[in-house]
Amino acid sequence: MHPLNLRGFYHSLRAFLGLKSKPSSTIDSDDHSYRPGSVDSRSPCPGLNVLANHGYLPRDGKDISNERMAEALMAGYNMSHPLATFLTSIILPSVGKPGATTFDLTDLRKHNAIEHDISLTRHDLAQGDNYTFQPEMLEALLNDTGDGPATAKTFAKSRIRRTKESELAGIPKLSLKLIFVSVFNFGSALLVLGPSGISKENLTVFFEEERSPLDLPLKRHLTLFNYFWQGFRVLWHNYIHTE
Repeated sequence: MHPLNLRGFYHSLRAFLGLKSKPSSTIDSDDHSYRPGSVDSRSPCPGLNVLANHGYLPRDGKDISNERMAEALMAGYNMSHPLATFLTSIILPSVGKPGATTFDLTDLRKHNAIEHDISLTRHDLAQGDNYTFQPEMLEALLNDTGDGPATAKTFAKSRIRRTKESELAGIPKLSLKLIFVSVFNFGSALLVLGPSGISKENLTVFFEEERSPLDLPLKRHLTLFNYFWQGFRVLWHNYIHTE
């Protein structure tokens, strides 16, 4: 391999593994205490709502640029710069208004853009409310874990259950793109809360209170490799090694 190509491969590998240094954050507050915001200013994604409730994103959930979102993911969840920019790159093209340079958390409610049916804790759009947390759905998620923690296997079990519930209600099937978005959203819970398993208590705090049960910033450094690994674990148990 030519030395220049080898050097490029080396830098690409470092970026994928999250070893690339991240830019300094411009988040303008050191107050990351938990202060829950109104549901009227929040998204269907508990992970992003947690960042707003802890002040890594604007607490009012408004006027967020892709750059600010990436900084919040790096500062709060200790994500690598490549992972944070990868996750934020699709937001404005998917939910932003034409010509917009920022978005509100409520914009992520736009159906079948990033938000999708068969959520773990939100109703399908046809049921009238696709963004408000539903306690009985969390209870079903906790029941799926049995006597142990939530794992890739139990998240796949929950996703299979939710898919069947939606089908029985006559909800259209997800597109191939949204299937992958859904599977990797499930994997993201493991990415943030614990790759080996998430206790029922931590799941409840995260989904019901939209508060981080772990100290922020996270001590674990999260990379693109970690993200894809957790998503593929859920995918494996959902479609390949089902029980």
